[in-house]
Amino acid sequence: MSSSTSSSVKSGRKINANPPYHAVLTIVIILAICLVSIPHSLDTIDTIATLEMCTMPLFPDSLSRAALGWIRISFALVIFIVAILRFNEPCNLSVSYIKGSKLRRTPVNFGGIRSLAAFTTWCWILLGFSFTCSGLVTLLIERQPDLPITSPHYLQYALRAVILLFEMSAPLAMFVSIIVTYVLWPIALKGPNGTEMLRRPTVIMQHNFNVIMSLMEIAVLGGLPIRIADIFLAPLFGVAYVLFSWCAKHWWLPSGEPQFMYLFLDTTVGIKTTIFLVGLLMVLVLSYGCFMLLNIFVVMVDGNVWVNGIILVLIAYFACRFRD
Repeated sequence: MSSSTSSSVKSGRKINANPPYHAVLTIVIILAICLVSIPHSLDTIDTIATLEMCTMPLFPDSLSRAALGWIRISFALVIFIVAILRFNEPCNLSVSYIKGSKLRRTPVNFGGIRSLAAFTTWCWILLGFSFTCSGLVTLLIERQPDLPITSPHYLQYALRAVILLFEMSAPLAMFVSIIVTYVLWPIALKGPNGTEMLRRPTVIMQHNFNVIMSLMEIAVLGGLPIRIADIFLAPLFGVAYVLFSWCAKHWWLPSGEPQFMYLFLDTTVGIKTTIFLVGLLMVLVLSYGCFMLLNIFVVMVDGNVWVNGIILVLIAYFACRFRD
């Protein structure tokens, strides 16, 4: 932190952390593009949200429909148990803001209910809802295989939710793992507190097993698809989190002094704020595209469970990080 920033804080002068106009305009444009894309997605979702696509195992000779449902439910239970454990852990975080920031680096308590403010937690819980939905629908169809898709009416909506929730949560899992592995972990290694926070078992789970479970779904479990028509879901979720961060910036310290959980959400660095936003949203879209291409590749290879398992392990190896 520069001496001028330090003196400003000590003198009690209020820091203006409102997002710059160009950042707001960028968010508005991206949000508008996402909202315009929704009707086309809803008009075509039923072509893919079928009982066979949502509830049949990718390798029925090796995995039954009931087993698929219970594995998905087990994944959801693990996710929610880890979220509860994470909720009860202390977390004092000091964000290393970049040069030129007007914000003061200071310990902020992100433990307890405040842990829900982390983007990782948002993505982790979303993945839990995804597996809960797909698991319950799979077990329902296993018990009532002749259930008409249009009666009861909620079944069609549930099938749509299975597709849309997975399309949103799986690429976000890839995004979180990549950012932690190649951006946040190296930054933490250079910081005064090291990687102690990132090496906690619950945090390791949230940053690595999210992408492992998602890869298992597309490679060896149900093979849920990722559609190009729904690519807007990734930046839409990112925009929602950015808006939350902007609104919550005065919540974290008793003084109301602005703080952010991530240095790239800092609104006081001028044009860099917008550059970071565009870069992050582009990475979100890229993560979605990578998952979509992986899905296409798995279909094209048309291999057995062992071939797909090798593909899963190789991708997880490059996406995950468990130690310094």
